[in-house]
Amino acid sequence: MAEGSDDPFPEGLLAHAELQLRRAYEHSAFERAREVADRTGGGGAASTSDGPADVAALDPPSPNDGIVAALDALRRIAVESAARAGAHANEGKDDAADAKRRRKGEAGTAEAGGSDGGGDATRRGRHRHLAKSAPARFNRDVRSLTTALRGDWTTAYELIVARTIDASRAVARAESHAARSAWRRETIVSRHRELRATVAASGSRPPPGESPPGESPPVSDADARWRLAVSSGGLEAYAEAAEEVGNRAWVVDALRWCAGTAMDFILGGGAESFAVRSARRSHYESLGTRMSDEEEATMRAALRDRWHRRAPVRGDSPVGGDSLTGDKPTLIDVGSCWDYFRRHEDVFDVLALDLEPRRPTVLRCDFLNVRIGDPGLEDADVDAGVDADVDGALRFLPRNAAGAVVMSLVLSYVPTPRQRGEMVRRAREVLMDDGRGVLLIVTPHSTDKGHCAHKALPVLKEWRASIESMGFERVKYERARSVHCLAFRTVGEGPGTKKAGEAPPVRIAFDGPDWETKS
Repeated sequence: MAEGSDDPFPEGLLAHAELQLRRAYEHSAFERAREVADRTGGGGAASTSDGPADVAALDPPSPNDGIVAALDALRRIAVESAARAGAHANEGKDDAADAKRRRKGEAGTAEAGGSDGGGDATRRGRHRHLAKSAPARFNRDVRSLTTALRGDWTTAYELIVARTIDASRAVARAESHAARSAWRRETIVSRHRELRATVAASGSRPPPGESPPGESPPVSDADARWRLAVSSGGLEAYAEAAEEVGNRAWVVDALRWCAGTAMDFILGGGAESFAVRSARRSHYESLGTRMSDEEEATMRAALRDRWHRRAPVRGDSPVGGDSLTGDKPTLIDVGSCWDYFRRHEDVFDVLALDLEPRRPTVLRCDFLNVRIGDPGLEDADVDAGVDADVDGALRFLPRNAAGAVVMSLVLSYVPTPRQRGEMVRRAREVLMDDGRGVLLIVTPHSTDKGHCAHKALPVLKEWRASIESMGFERVKYERARSVHCLAFRTVGEGPGTKKAGEAPPVRIAFDGPDWETKS
């Protein structure tokens, strides 16, 4: 800023603000374009039902004029706010100075001279206050606006492209979103803390030395407290917060990864490729030579014949509607909440489950307590698959019938290590065996790092060992934005190698001797 200039905003601050808004605009448009493509099956074109914001996201107009107008508006707001604050502060100083002069009994001449000097001082103070506070207010509003544009394409479109809202309204939206984000975090964190404290009550812990640090109490005790905790109600606010988190771009990216991996594994030849790779590796380890092309061709033919003969029996779904084991492979979405995979029901027979559903297509179900049995052998009172006492509650799943099970942001939110292991064991039971089923897990980076990113624990290595001990083989891993994405294929036959109560613990970084008191 040049000396003597009336503009209190440094050029560097203005340039940085413009760059941040431009990046936020481009990011928001890109994310909305991905949503449109995902919703339309990757066609890359908006449908007639899409609004003008969706159409604009596919080919974003230049934001130059809109950003300049927004920054000009924020500058005016900052200057006016700083001027009002400075005038109020100087009025207080003038009143205090007048009172002091009156107490000293100054003469009229001196008082007049003081008044002129005070006026000059007031003007200088006001200018200094403006130069100091206006950029701070401007920078704060730019940060809020950047957050609003980055997280909400509708706001970006209305402010930058359509010009139907002004900058002050966009900032107000950003502040409202920030307050909502704080509410979501507090709702989810407090619920998890409450579950840890309830399910792993310290009074029921075994004496020190009788269980390794981080392990939960016996399964029967923890299971009883879990049932009480999830059946006592009060999940509505948590489910609402979880749904909003589930719609965040980084979560949708992970769900998209799960959908793509499931399609490639079940329908794109991935299951056969992984089975062949495993067989080739075993052949080399046992014989010390590579599998020949003839041996591989014979092995592939035997594998296809075995899979064909063990195809699941066709029949009516225990939950009504389309067959769980019909023409389309079954995908079970555990902890679904808002039913993302419903958009892929042209490919999968989707079964979405949640403790507190937020969509009518999601079935109420506690996966830790749902009964799992052989297809067609369920009890007569379970034929409908719905508990008569709880409307829409699924209470039976067929064994070895699902092609994919998805647990997105589920395992690390289960309160105890042994219950997490039981969740995986149950997933193995419902998945098709012999390499035909795939378990897809999405878990946040805090799973192995907690609140200390520089103190990462070997949690994912432990997860792999524990999960593979239950009849799985890890076939894919990707570190994505904010989350780890893992895929495990089934190995062996039957319901897996572990029975109920035998699942190994699956710990996270938050577990420890005093873990029920930590967030």
